[in-house]
Amino acid sequence: MKPVTLFYQPRCPFCKKALGYLEELQRQEPYGRIEIRMIDELAEPEVADRYDYYYVPTFYVGDKKVHEGGIMRRGGGRTPYGPRRAIGGKPFLRKKE
Repeated sequence: MKPVTLFYQPRCPFCKKALGYLEELQRQEPYGRIEIRMIDELAEPEVADRYDYYYVPTFYVGDKKVHEGGIMRRGGGRTPYGPRRAIGGKPFLRKKE
């Protein structure tokens, strides 16, 4: 199986939800054998800058981006937090240079 790369920020509510889903999934076979590389974009900006994304969480499978942005409830309902939601005065957007 191809490795999964997840870009996240520790204080992002969507990222916390995504991390919880990944932990739950990894307890099941065969998903526990998938290599998941989690990159905190604030701690590793030099790595994050090599990838093409704007919102977190962002998932890559191999070299292909498969999901970017908020994790929504099933049925299309929106949660009160969007990717532009600021917490602690910092938006969950990466600056494009």
